[in-house]
Amino acid sequence: ECDAIARRPADGTIWVVLGTSLVRIDPVTLDMVQFGAPGAVPAHVDELVWQGDDLYASVGADLYRIARVGRP
Repeated sequence: ECDAIARRPADGTIWVVLGTSLVRIDPVTLDMVQFGAPGAVPAHVDELVWQGDDLYASVGADLYRIARVGRP
């Protein structure tokens, strides 16, 4: 089940939270890459949004910054 989804404006990739896993989807090839181990992202993410090179996730009133994910 997809909990949250965000499109990264810089490269058009699609980022999805599946349970407690963060997954990047290439919109052209549909290749999927998981970032971090399961549990790396909090459960029950409500919103996922990009701001520059940082990805933010909200769970209720809590805000999480996932800095420079997927970047060298």
